[in-house]
Amino acid sequence: MVAEKKILEHQGSSPLGFLESDFNIGDKNILCKMPRTCKRVGLVPPPSNENLKKALDDILSGKFSINQTAKNHGLSKTTLARYAKLHQGCGLIVPLQVKRPQFHLQILSSEMERELSEYLLTCSLFNHGLTTIDTRKIAFSFAVANLLKTLANWYINGMASKDWLSGFTKRNQHISIRKPESTSQARTCGFNKPVVSGFYDQLFNVQDKYQFSAD
Repeated sequence: MVAEKKILEHQGSSPLGFLESDFNIGDKNILCKMPRTCKRVGLVPPPSNENLKKALDDILSGKFSINQTAKNHGLSKTTLARYAKLHQGCGLIVPLQVKRPQFHLQILSSEMERELSEYLLTCSLFNHGLTTIDTRKIAFSFAVANLLKTLANWYINGMASKDWLSGFTKRNQHISIRKPESTSQARTCGFNKPVVSGFYDQLFNVQDKYQFSAD
């Protein structure tokens, strides 16, 4: 009852205000948050690109109606109508790629994201790992340089959104967000050219003296 009363109070001021609020029920604290990703509920898998292409070919050629085509190919009428409306300007020729080759609102193409992930890994190998803020700024600069259509908040903040970063890390799971370990001042000062040169000089002398084999 307490939680319901709180929700009604927040609904009076804002329809979605209760989604961002805390409710204290006894010793328990409930935080309501919207999920970042939506889990698929239906058990029917999404249609394949080849199946959609055959179905659209029947519709655009006038061979069957949308309802009849949906029955023939085992597709949803709503899904088929949406794709038919999307490709109705193609005439009788159905494109080879009916479905989107990338995720919705991905902004950067899959090839661009691959190049960006390789750049992040290269920076990490050179002990110059980039933060999440740096990555979002680079993604925004990458999109602007390639004249890509972005969201309005990208231009307002001068960087990509947190939602984009979350999707980027999920699509490119070979990269991960890690907190760098701190390095002491003594180790930083000790790693210089004379010290490294002295190490390799001693290594060369030992190798020349004992003639170690690869085994």
